[in-house]
Amino acid sequence: MGRVILALGLFVAFCCGLAARADVLRLRNGQSVEGKVERIEADKLVIQTKDGPKEFTREQVKSFSVQRPGPNGKLETVELQFKPKPVVMPFVEETEHYVIKTDVSEKAAKNAGKAMEQLYKVFTEIFRPENDKVDSKTEVVIFAKEEDFRRLAGLDATGAPKGQLGFFRAMPDGQTQIATYRREGDEFGTMNTLYHEATHQFLLLVMGGPKKAPPLWLNEGLAVYFENSRWENGVFKTGIIPNERLAVLQKALRAGLCVHLADLMKRGKDTYDALCYSESWSLIYFFIKSDGGAHAKRFAEYFKMLREGKDPDEAFKTCFTADLDKLERAWKKFVLEIKLPPKK
Repeated sequence: MGRVILALGLFVAFCCGLAARADVLRLRNGQSVEGKVERIEADKLVIQTKDGPKEFTREQVKSFSVQRPGPNGKLETVELQFKPKPVVMPFVEETEHYVIKTDVSEKAAKNAGKAMEQLYKVFTEIFRPENDKVDSKTEVVIFAKEEDFRRLAGLDATGAPKGQLGFFRAMPDGQTQIATYRREGDEFGTMNTLYHEATHQFLLLVMGGPKKAPPLWLNEGLAVYFENSRWENGVFKTGIIPNERLAVLQKALRAGLCVHLADLMKRGKDTYDALCYSESWSLIYFFIKSDGGAHAKRFAEYFKMLREGKDPDEAFKTCFTADLDKLERAWKKFVLEIKLPPKK
């Protein structure tokens, strides 16, 4: 699944004037370096250590965290990665909200641009953001080869995780980037990944920035809900049921192996497995399709409360229900009654 990555470019002032702090670099060889990051460039950074300044290339650095004053004035630690190098591709399609770059084909660039704008239109109709104007368009990169995608994603080191299909990242300067690669014989899969990551991008816009990110179950549930969008007879359709996810989920429900909703809503990335993604999707689907659409109308108020900084649990209770056990029973019944298509 896709992930949200905060990236950092040349931002010297960011690192100056902070006292009593310890920035930490984690190197790809397993070592860590503590000090104060003095300079960050596209290909290297310089950190002031107790033994003097030391320089590291981006190939040496696995990740790094820096400290900066938070809203309350206290220092807080922020995980960062290098800002990606500029992507140059032979085919570029610029739309109202996106800049599509690819080395697949001109047709692929145009098709992606058309689809992404259509999904953006759907987003605005559903979420009705107070302000959907952005200073810069989101860069969408579609690689022909997986290894090129992994290099951009920072996954080209020995032992890097396999299976990541795409990512969305937002930079401190406000720029955003979505990337994936073409899977041979699975054009739907390539576009579905873009739709998934575009959902993260739009939710960031709706919420007003990374510090107001929606709860993980909501973020990933909506991303899976919209990732299954596709064109059918010239019409762009969303909310298509992911049959494979549904089959696994129904089996888990019947076996009593699902995560309770109260637990699901508190889980972090480190424990968010494939079943959690399926459960989150099904809960979104339940809200949108059940109860005559009454639940769906409550999303606007829910997002409004989250944007205002309200506690996610309290916002959920206010907009939906405080009785999670009752909700869980209704949700399970709804999911188990969805009919899967017959196996071919």
